[in-house]
Amino acid sequence: MNTIEIRANFHQLIDQINNEQLLIKLYHIMEQAIATADGKLWSRLSDDEQIELLRIEGEVQSDQNLIANGQMLEERYKQSLKNPQEGKSWAEVKNGLLNR
Repeated sequence: MNTIEIRANFHQLIDQINNEQLLIKLYHIMEQAIATADGKLWSRLSDDEQIELLRIEGEVQSDQNLIANGQMLEERYKQSLKNPQEGKSWAEVKNGLLNR
């Protein structure tokens, strides 16, 4: 789809919405998206916050900081054998995920 088709389809979708609350929510989303131009958020950060984000990005992209999934699971398994009462039970974890 090109820009003209996207705009036409978008207008058609909006015209089909009869729920005023939904229209208000969509309006606010679009208004905020337009107001937040690329780079605007970055420029609102302090120098320290920008430096911290760049440092974190470097750490995330560094292969030295990666731990293989199998290695992580093995370490967690060893910890659970040492202290089986530590942490939450599987039922607690599952319920926490389901109740989000």
